[in-house]
Amino acid sequence: MWSGDLIDISEVSEVYRGEDVFIRLPASSLGLTRDSSSRNRLTGYRTGLNHFWCNHLGPSIFHNLEEIKEKSYHTTVIRHMQGNLPTGQEIAVKRLSKG
Repeated sequence: MWSGDLIDISEVSEVYRGEDVFIRLPASSLGLTRDSSSRNRLTGYRTGLNHFWCNHLGPSIFHNLEEIKEKSYHTTVIRHMQGNLPTGQEIAVKRLSKG
């Protein structure tokens, strides 16, 4: 849901550069198949507007990934993690799984 006009973030002014973008994408929009290992996994990341891109972040591409906190709500476990992509980009990830 949004209000107002959509903007092309590749053309935003310097005022907004470096702001955080939070993205949540369903696996189906990335062309991924549903299997038992990814069925309940949601992956998100944040990055500055000047480096905006979309890709599925599987656990195999993280370097130095560490868990910073974990919370449990009923049957869902939320793990907050941080680390770096192979390119060196620092990321923060929130992973949801059934507990």
